[in-house]
Amino acid sequence: ALTSEIRAAEACTAVALAGAGPLGLVHVGVRRRRDSRSTRRGPSAHRELRIYMRVRVRVAQLLLLPLLLIALPLLLWRRAPAEATVASSVVAIEISGAARGRSSLAATAAALGSHVMQPAAGRGFTVLVWLEDAPSEAFLESAFGRTPTLTRLRAQSQLPPDLSTPTDALLAAAGLPEALGRVERNTLRMLRKMAGCEWLRRHAEAERAFPSATLVLRTRPDLLLTAPLPLPPTLPASASAVYAPWHCASAGLAFDQLL
Repeated sequence: ALTSEIRAAEACTAVALAGAGPLGLVHVGVRRRRDSRSTRRGPSAHRELRIYMRVRVRVAQLLLLPLLLIALPLLLWRRAPAEATVASSVVAIEISGAARGRSSLAATAAALGSHVMQPAAGRGFTVLVWLEDAPSEAFLESAFGRTPTLTRLRAQSQLPPDLSTPTDALLAAAGLPEALGRVERNTLRMLRKMAGCEWLRRHAEAERAFPSATLVLRTRPDLLLTAPLPLPPTLPASASAVYAPWHCASAGLAFDQLL
């Protein structure tokens, strides 16, 4: 009975000292072999073993507690900067316009990935797509992979009344004058789809589905970047600015296909 009681106590001690490292377990093993021979010497060996095990458990507790108190703040300190960087610098890429086929969409998505996202890997990115072409929107959503993407198709059931009607149907019912040329009509299409994309972004951020963007990049589904595009620095929350690749103040013109 005494031998079985000693073995049970030794098993509990081995489990309690598992966090003390291999050295502690080796010592327990050595003591185990010694006391297995000393069980024949009577109750004094049993008392000695219990005292020894209590001391070892107490030492292990005293050693582990300071280590945990030191390690926990270090882990929190190492994690905090990365989370703050992602949360404080998010770029929303808004893609609106007319789709020109899957090959064009694939090239546009690949160029944005290699020339915008990869060079600015320290920032977070979200993608908003408004093409009013369900297969093309679904294709772009898959092309961006793990980047959070929201399309008009995906949010169709939540659109407000003024955006739920397709652009072409809205223009046809508007009774626009015949003198309005093709360029002017295309401009109206472009502006409405840009407004739709901006609604997607604000809706996703309001619903906390996407983090709030500190920079919005507007582009087209058929615009191909051929070189890295340096992104402007993050502005303070109280500041705002519009960056355009080309602007002519005297003529009142600006390149609006990439903003």
